[in-house]
Parts: sequence; structure tokens; C-alpha cells
Amino acid sequence: MFFLYLKVLKDYWKSTMWFSLGMILIGIYVTAVWPSFEDSSEQIDQILKSFPDAITAFIGDTSMSTIEGFMNIEIFEFFAPIIIAVYAITKGADSIAQEEETHTLDQLLSLPISRISILLQKSFALITGIFVVCFSLWLGLQIGGIIMNYSIPQWNILSAIFSLYIFGITMAFLSIFLSSSTGKRGLSAGISAAIILSSYLINSLGKIIDSIEQVRFISIFYYYNGNSVIVNGIKSNHILIMFCVSIIFLIVGILIFNRRDIRN
Repeated sequence: MFFLYLKVLKDYWKSTMWFSLGMILIGIYVTAVWPSFEDSSEQIDQILKSFPDAITAFIGDTSMSTIEGFMNIEIFEFFAPIIIAVYAITKGADSIAQEEETHTLDQLLSLPISRISILLQKSFALITGIFVVCFSLWLGLQIGGIIMNYSIPQWNILSAIFSLYIFGITMAFLSIFLSSSTGKRGLSAGISAAIILSSYLINSLGKIIDSIEQVRFISIFYYYNGNSVIVNGIKSNHILIMFCVSIIFLIVGILIFNRRDIRN
């Protein structure tokens, strides 16, 4: 019954491994270099405060005097969500459009499996891959903490990674929605990338431009880490909004794909 789910996981394993390895190395590196920053963290904070608002809006405005603030700026503000977005968008764009462009979708549809099941199994395989990549970041942070014999705040990290995971699911289902609706990989990936870039810019510029501040609520980055989750904790309404948006993308994608004429 879940043969397609397992097949997609098998197809993903190499790229998932490389993304996961990258996350592990990032986690080890950031945790390992923190002690060297700790003694001069107050001076670094003073330097950061001297930067123009336009710069701090993009690099993050939390204090680096704590390991949570340091990780927020070094990992969760930009690098981790971009890595997850790249993984989710590329895999999501391939989900249906690749099968359609390579003329293998008709063979898949000839099997005794519904279109809804096809899309759901591919979607669940992708969010499994996203979980593995997110877990790898947690693993890297643990390894770095062990190597440096340094205690890291587990609950804060788990909260930030959970928010990152929901962010990844939202990006994945957006890309799957576009892939299943258009049947074109390039278009699906391009639109998804444009949306994520615009979303990041809106959230960042909204911190410093009053006229944009009121529209930050349309940015997924605002819900993902607008309150610096690793420092201040999860806002349940932000998680709920991201989750609901992702489900809407998935449902609409299923409805369109289930009725659309396939170009094969």
C-alpha cells in the first residue's frame, strides 16, 4: 500500500544524506565556536548595536551574549530556513512535474493507486525527508556540545527546530501544490523561490520600514521566527497558522491534480 512512499524515500536518500550532513556540520561548527565568542559577547553586542537598522534587520537583532541568541543569529535566522527551503522546494517541484515531464506519470497512474494516494505518499515522503534534515541539525548541535563539553539548552533548541520543521512542511506543500497544478518543475521551483525570497524581504524590511511593518503578517518568516523562537519560545498561534496554510496548499493541490488533464 505504501510502496510509492518507500520508493520516493529511496530516491531521496542520497540528496537527503548530503543535506543532513551539511546540517550536522553547521550544528557542530556553531556549537564549537561559541565558547570563543562567549568571553567577548558583550563587546560583539555593542558592535551589533552600532550597525544600521537595515543591517540588523537582515542578520537578526537578538543578543549574542547567550548561546541561544548566538544560535539564533548564526543558524535559525537565515541559514537553516534557507537550506530547508531549498530542499523542500526542489523536492516538491519534482514530486509530480518531474514524472510528467519525463512521461512516466502515465505509467504511475496505470497502477491500481489513486491520484490522491500518489500525491499523499509523495508528500509524506518529502516531509519525512525534511524531518531527517531537521533532526540532523539537532544531532550536530548535540555532537558539538559533547565535543566542547558544553551544556546547551535542549528545550529552546527543540522549539526552534520544531518551528523550522513546520516551516519546511509549508514550503514543501507550496511547491507540491504548484508542481501538481502546473506540471512544470522550473515554473514550480521558480515561483516557490520567488515567494520565499519576497517573504524574507518583507519580514526583514518590515522591521525597519513603518509602511511595511503592517504587512509582515503575510510573510512565513514572520510566523517561523519573528519572535526569535530559540530565545523567546514558540508562539502556538504562529505554528498553527503555518500548519493550516500548509494543509490548504496540500488540499488545493490534491483537488487540482485529481481533475487536471495530464500531458503525456
